[in-house]
Amino acid sequence: MVATIQSGATKEKIQNILKRLNESINKKRQKKRQSILDETFGKVSVFSLKTPLEIQKELRDEWD
Repeated sequence: MVATIQSGATKEKIQNILKRLNESINKKRQKKRQSILDETFGKVSVFSLKTPLEIQKELRDEWD
Protein backbone atom coordinates (compact mmCIF):
# COMPACT_ATOMS: atom_id res chain seq x y z
CA MET A 1 0.00 0.00 0.00
CA VAL A 2 1.25 3.45 -0.84
CA ALA A 3 0.44 6.52 1.20
CA THR A 4 0.84 9.92 -0.37
CA ILE A 5 1.23 12.85 1.97
CA GLN A 6 1.04 16.32 0.50
CA SER A 7 3.40 18.98 1.71
CA GLY A 8 1.81 21.20 4.28
CA ALA A 9 -0.50 18.43 5.54
CA THR A 10 -1.63 18.79 9.10
CA LYS A 11 -0.44 16.50 11.84
CA GLU A 12 -3.93 14.98 12.17
CA LYS A 13 -4.08 14.06 8.47
CA ILE A 14 -0.70 12.36 8.65
CA GLN A 15 -1.71 10.47 11.78
CA ASN A 16 -4.95 9.31 10.12
CA ILE A 17 -3.06 8.04 7.08
CA LEU A 18 -0.57 6.18 9.29
CA LYS A 19 -3.42 4.74 11.36
CA ARG A 20 -5.15 3.39 8.24
CA LEU A 21 -1.87 1.91 7.00
CA ASN A 22 -1.30 0.22 10.34
CA GLU A 23 -4.84 -1.19 10.40
CA SER A 24 -4.43 -2.54 6.87
CA ILE A 25 -1.14 -4.24 7.74
CA ASN A 26 -2.63 -5.73 10.92
CA LYS A 27 -5.63 -7.12 9.00
CA LYS A 28 -3.33 -8.80 6.47
CA ARG A 29 -1.21 -10.30 9.25
CA GLN A 30 -4.31 -11.56 11.06
CA LYS A 31 -5.65 -13.20 7.88
CA LYS A 32 -2.30 -14.86 7.29
CA ARG A 33 -2.14 -16.14 10.88
CA GLN A 34 -5.69 -17.43 10.68
CA SER A 35 -5.05 -19.27 7.42
CA ILE A 36 -1.95 -20.93 8.93
CA LEU A 37 -3.96 -22.00 11.99
CA ASP A 38 -6.77 -23.33 9.80
CA GLU A 39 -4.34 -25.30 7.64
CA THR A 40 -2.50 -26.69 10.65
CA PHE A 41 -5.19 -27.35 13.23
CA GLY A 42 -8.37 -27.25 11.20
CA LYS A 43 -8.01 -30.90 10.18
CA VAL A 44 -7.91 -32.35 13.68
CA SER A 45 -10.87 -32.07 16.00
CA VAL A 46 -9.76 -31.25 19.52
CA PHE A 47 -12.13 -32.29 22.26
CA SER A 48 -11.62 -31.76 25.95
CA LEU A 49 -12.04 -35.52 26.44
CA LYS A 50 -8.88 -36.29 24.47
CA THR A 51 -5.54 -36.53 26.18
CA PRO A 52 -2.60 -34.54 24.86
CA LEU A 53 -1.03 -37.78 23.62
CA GLU A 54 -4.11 -38.62 21.56
CA ILE A 55 -4.10 -35.15 20.03
CA GLN A 56 -0.39 -35.42 19.28
CA LYS A 57 -0.94 -38.82 17.61
CA GLU A 58 -3.68 -37.37 15.38
CA LEU A 59 -1.48 -34.45 14.39
CA ARG A 60 1.41 -36.80 13.63
CA ASP A 61 -0.87 -39.02 11.53
CA GLU A 62 -1.90 -35.97 9.47
CA TRP A 63 1.73 -35.47 8.41
CA ASP A 64 2.07 -39.03 7.09
